[in-house]
Amino acid sequence: MRKRTGGMLLGSLLLAAVPGGLSAQLYWDSPPLINPNGPNGMSVFVGDFAPGSDNLGGMARWQQGPTGYRVGLGEEAGTGDVAVFGGIDVNGVLADNLGGEAMDVLWWGGAGVGIGSDFVASFPLGLAIGWFGTEGKTAFSPYAGGHLALDIGTGAYDGADLSATFDLGLDLTTASGWMIRFNASFAGVDERRALAVGFHVPSGS
Repeated sequence: MRKRTGGMLLGSLLLAAVPGGLSAQLYWDSPPLINPNGPNGMSVFVGDFAPGSDNLGGMARWQQGPTGYRVGLGEEAGTGDVAVFGGIDVNGVLADNLGGEAMDVLWWGGAGVGIGSDFVASFPLGLAIGWFGTEGKTAFSPYAGGHLALDIGTGAYDGADLSATFDLGLDLTTASGWMIRFNASFAGVDERRALAVGFHVPSGS
């Protein structure tokens, strides 16, 4: 079960841009990486934040208890300009050990921005449900959720949009102690489809 201690820190890697709608910007909350049984500390990722494009990037995320921080940069789709993003998310427990199983439910929300040739601020609110299990020396935690996000853009895509996203993820801890992390977002709006694969940095690394 997750520890709930205070603190914050975040590193920075690469992140890809996304095309369409408020197109050139980075949508910091896709994928959200909100796992009720997720680890504290640093995780780093590479991802395809615009499926079908070649704009792969990366991101770093720091989690401490109910609060997470992320930051990154990447090349915008279409323009080739460098864009940056950052965000903070918070969560709370709605249900613990649901139905007597190792299943937990969280609410979560947050705020963040993507800044490039234009600007977009995003304010998501959603739910996440996760389960924890073991098989021999391997531990696994699949999770799923959904969230709504209010996006407010400026510049070429001035205005506000409300979009819905469905999210699936898996954290897998190997016998060697390394945790591999995966999360994907599925949405009817192309620019919010996203995929991230990475690992949790072990304590003391």
